[in-house]
Amino acid sequence: MRAAARTGRHPLSEEKWQPQPLLLLGWCLTLAALLFLASSVVTQLLVEAVGADLRLQDTDDGEADTTALRIGLAVVLGRQLLLVVGIWLLHARLAKNVLFPLSPTRWWPIERNVAFWAFGTYAAVIAYSTFVSLFDIGWRVPEGTVGEEITRDPVTLLLAGLLAVAVAPVSEELLFRGVVFSALSRYGILLAAFASGLLFALPHLDPGSILPFTLVGAALAWVYYRHRSLVAAIHFHVLFNAVSYVLLMLTA
Repeated sequence: MRAAARTGRHPLSEEKWQPQPLLLLGWCLTLAALLFLASSVVTQLLVEAVGADLRLQDTDDGEADTTALRIGLAVVLGRQLLLVVGIWLLHARLAKNVLFPLSPTRWWPIERNVAFWAFGTYAAVIAYSTFVSLFDIGWRVPEGTVGEEITRDPVTLLLAGLLAVAVAPVSEELLFRGVVFSALSRYGILLAAFASGLLFALPHLDPGSILPFTLVGAALAWVYYRHRSLVAAIHFHVLFNAVSYVLLMLTA
């Protein structure tokens, strides 16, 4: 750390890993917010256009509309792909002198340490959910981002699987770890890890998920920082989501 300070280099710049500029952070968060709002509007318009009921989850009044679910998942899938492309283009435009975090690393095999963190963190979330349930703190129990309604239709099951296991881990790690954590890391690793974790948890739109998913996001940031590799964080995210997806199919 002292040597890095004397040379004027950021302490995380070793091994060809450098923090992203704050300008990139602002533009990427703006892009993500706009895409989030646009996808909600597009989903509603498409559902109304085909005459379906905008019911994306099971409620006491009835089951989710299968057509609406298909449309909603397809739109979110497209939104996440656009986010990847947008972040890539913004990075090329605004951070030409910073190595793109996917560039120097291999995609296979998954390191044992990363798998350990992924499964260990998942077990910790399960333990947290069990604890708050035992003490009847209902509003703190995290809810899954997808429910068993997706298992009733092969198309929604396929779309949800692609989204959870293939696309979302890449788009979300690019944004929350590759951009947010990297940009904030100059103010301290712990601050950056928990700030990126909180921003990662908020879009789940579930009060019970804020605390555990903030910690999940912080764990993802630690893996990224420890391995100097966004691919390692993506592997963690893939394994974490895959466990949820498989358990959902087994228990539906």
